[in-house]
Amino acid sequence: MKPRHFAVLLFSSALLIVAVASAGDQKSAPHISKQTRMDLIRAFNAELVYIRSPFPMGKKGLTLKDGKLSPGGGELEQMIAMWGPAAKPGDQARISEIIIKDKSIHFEINGGPVKKQKWYQRIQVGGSGGMTSVAPSDPNANPRGSYVDLVFDRYVPELGPQQLKDLLRPVFDFNAKSAVESRLRSVRRSRAIMCWSA
Repeated sequence: MKPRHFAVLLFSSALLIVAVASAGDQKSAPHISKQTRMDLIRAFNAELVYIRSPFPMGKKGLTLKDGKLSPGGGELEQMIAMWGPAAKPGDQARISEIIIKDKSIHFEINGGPVKKQKWYQRIQVGGSGGMTSVAPSDPNANPRGSYVDLVFDRYVPELGPQQLKDLLRPVFDFNAKSAVESRLRSVRRSRAIMCWSA
């Protein structure tokens, strides 16, 4: 075998070994632990954020996978035109619930898309004067929230709060000090996206 062919074969073998090792590292990324689940829920529940992408009202929210938001473009505009916006870029919202599933993390904002009642709010007592609720629901509760699902390929990996904030950057701004600053950031972001697509 010529020395040049041997060097090429050796280099190809080294690249193959590195590729297999890096693929093995990706497969061996640990699943999220119970302690991390509790820490993330504790860190993000009731967190105030500024919105970077419009959220539609209704039972269908947004999906974020690999940094790409869906629905997007015309479909998102159609949903907002049909049902109205739950939150617009620059608006302040509160993360009201976090549910960590097998392959995704579900974040509800402003109470979520469906108004939830406690079990005792559904109890009614009747008599000769008619039916009355034992604990009436709050008429000021906001049922106009929405949600975003952060979706992973195989499972939710072990990650810290800052990593999760980085993954949620297309929809939430955790670092803005005011609505004006958040609005300026979302305008700059949308202009950058328009420049890249042109």
